[in-house]
Amino acid sequence: MKRAGKRKTDNRQKFVLSEKQLLKEKDEAVREGMTKTAMLYLVALAEKGWDEDQITDLFETTSRYATYVDEKIVSIRQIQDIIERKTGITIKGKW
Repeated sequence: MKRAGKRKTDNRQKFVLSEKQLLKEKDEAVREGMTKTAMLYLVALAEKGWDEDQITDLFETTSRYATYVDEKIVSIRQIQDIIERKTGITIKGKW
């Protein structure tokens, strides 16, 4: 015999967003994630003993590659291949 339990009510509110609003929210979330990631890398590099010039050079190189991807000069898949070829590290992702 089963006991009758209380039925849970759905208290979640539903919101309607336009496509523009949704894209804005997604962009904001991506920017926040990227900023946090960059800050964590900065702290880790400083902790490893990298000096300001080395860290700046790394971030400039990363920015250059990001520009290449934005301008479709190189694809993320090609970058994955370069990383695997140079380091042996395989990065999984569906890009």
